Amino acid sequence: MHTTEGLAQVQHLRFVLSSGEVDTQFNGMTIRGGVLDDGIRDMPGSEIIDGRCALQLPRLAAGCHRYDVLVSGDGTDNPLLAGVIHVAPRLTPVDVDNNAPADYLDIVIPEDEGGTITVISESPAWVDDAVEKSLQERGMYVTPVDGETVLTMSAGTSTRDFNYFTFALNSTYVSGHLAASYRLNKIALQTPASEANGTRWMARLCRYSAGLALPLEVLGTSTATASWTSINASTMECHWNFDGIAVSAADRLILEVYAVDSSGTTVSKALIAYGAAASHGGTEGVLIASGDKLAWRNYSRLALSMSVAYDAGVSVGGIELASRRHFDALAANVAETGKQIADDADAAQQAREEAEQIASGMTLTTGMITTGVPGSQATAELKPGSTAGSYTLDMTIPRGDVGTVDTAQAYTWTQPQTYDAMINANGGINIPLAAGAQTDTAAVSRAYALGMAHAAMMHQTRTYWVTSSCTATNGVAINHIAPGCYCEAILAANIRTSVTLPSAGALGGGNYSKIAGYSLPVKFSGGSEGSAFKISMIIGGSGQFEEYPDAGIDDFRLRPVVGSAADITRLVDVTLYYDNGYKARVRELIGIGSPKRYVVRTTLSNLDYNSNTNPCSATYRVVIAQSEIGHGDALAAGVWMVMGGLSNDTIIKLADIRCWDTYHVLYAPVIYLDAQAGLYGGVISAESPTIINGVGGNTYVRFGLEPYQRSWITSATEEPYTEQPTEL
Repeated sequence: MHTTEGLAQVQHLRFVLSSGEVDTQFNGMTIRGGVLDDGIRDMPGSEIIDGRCALQLPRLAAGCHRYDVLVSGDGTDNPLLAGVIHVAPRLTPVDVDNNAPADYLDIVIPEDEGGTITVISESPAWVDDAVEKSLQERGMYVTPVDGETVLTMSAGTSTRDFNYFTFALNSTYVSGHLAASYRLNKIALQTPASEANGTRWMARLCRYSAGLALPLEVLGTSTATASWTSINASTMECHWNFDGIAVSAADRLILEVYAVDSSGTTVSKALIAYGAAASHGGTEGVLIASGDKLAWRNYSRLALSMSVAYDAGVSVGGIELASRRHFDALAANVAETGKQIADDADAAQQAREEAEQIASGMTLTTGMITTGVPGSQATAELKPGSTAGSYTLDMTIPRGDVGTVDTAQAYTWTQPQTYDAMINANGGINIPLAAGAQTDTAAVSRAYALGMAHAAMMHQTRTYWVTSSCTATNGVAINHIAPGCYCEAILAANIRTSVTLPSAGALGGGNYSKIAGYSLPVKFSGGSEGSAFKISMIIGGSGQFEEYPDAGIDDFRLRPVVGSAADITRLVDVTLYYDNGYKARVRELIGIGSPKRYVVRTTLSNLDYNSNTNPCSATYRVVIAQSEIGHGDALAAGVWMVMGGLSNDTIIKLADIRCWDTYHVLYAPVIYLDAQAGLYGGVISAESPTIINGVGGNTYVRFGLEPYQRSWITSATEEPYTEQPTEL
């Protein structure tokens, strides 16, 4: 509120609705207030009559004074307004006998609880003049302003190459400026020294659309007088001039830059500018052309600056407060919106009354229903009846072409049928076979299953132990119970041995023999504390490895020859041991990369078994199989341990390893076993390996194991291989 120094002023208040009509809901209540001025000075008020009332402002000294206004209905005071009374200084004597009336303050109370009370002032011109004069006497000048400013955004020191950069003209750029619309004259970017190479650049400013379809909506192109720019080697700035493109704080824009040669022909090249990573909000970042659209490349923020002109506004003491044009536009928008809401409400009420009137007397009767030819379009027609509000619905429904179906009867289809849903055939489906073959469901299922079994068997090839070459260290004897097929070695308590079991090659084996994996039926009955069992084998034939018998469970049984070139031939070893519970370790030693270097991939598992299920002695076989052929870094092969029993934890996934191609395999594998017996000794049992081949490019073993596998893998790490000492 405003008044003059020493003047007793009467401030009139009027309660109005948002529509502008007088609000009478407070009639009969009283209003009063107080001013904080060396204590509280009373502002007597009046009863609210026909939505109007008055406050008596006391005589106040020049300056600003806080006030509160209360409204009372049932003896309880409720806060209504709080603010500041601006008191302008006065030079002429004050007529102390008269009260100066002030124009009404219109008060709009929101309909919803928690809303904002709006106060509309109709201050006369002399009040505005008094306020301006008072501010000027205190060094504050209220002046209209317009001009130019630079909108900037800081960014990191890393570089980004781009042709399209999208950004939102929001508070990131316009911090400190209250204007919401601008006329853009210049855009500048900071570039590294390497870009000062004489390349000429053009720029377009485009509007962002959700689909990012090309071509973009161009708002403006850099002007003809400065149609291109080269990098300024001293300031490292790349800039473009524009003819005052209209932009606003609500805009989402795309800056497109492209290089041109001396003839103006576009050159395929990206500009490098300084920037930094931005948050993944989808508002700032580098885009890339993909077909007929733009796509996100990465979320980056470029060090962008824009020189813009803004509209006339108001500045107090040199500080820009707001644009008068925006207040005018806001007021017009509020008025238009209010009028539209009122019109919509009236129209909705009228439509509701008409609908209620129609519905109250409406009746709907089913008319003629006919059938059309199969495949024709269904139709419906609503016809007015003989009385007001009555209607008749006629329909035509196409006939089906299968007749009436009795689910209790059997049907023979003479034509091909097409269905858009699944057919459930719990009893099976009879498929005609060759003349004389059985056609009932059970026979067909058995024949199919038997065929699959034979296909699997045909792609599994047995190898056989070369008994004369099988050896064991530390005096342990190998007993060939079924020569070539099965052997055993008995270990006394606390004895360690290294067993070497070479095999005879599979029939038809050779390079490019499509070997997809190995099945190794090997176990060690010793599973007490202190016992351990390791299986090692080489997959591939081109690497140079040297054997180290009795090297220990944690050492490599085979190691790359010192100084030899790294190779994709790899060593795979699987260790089962007891250490505060049953555990497993799989290591893959392989040459990877370019140039190749040896690495060791180690996978550890805690096997969730107790002493009743010793994984060393309960293991049926260890399976190493791949799901795709290759010699890259894909972990497309696996190691499994298969145990006996009917529980759901008899197939254990121990590790993922790299796949191999069909050349770097051995069709006559050598199995290396290292065993450490515990307190009660142990028995090594080994059946000759089975070579697994693919069927139709697939490794069916993997598809058979994965649905039932369990995994207790705790870690998988990969480290460079370091050569171990040769002397142990």
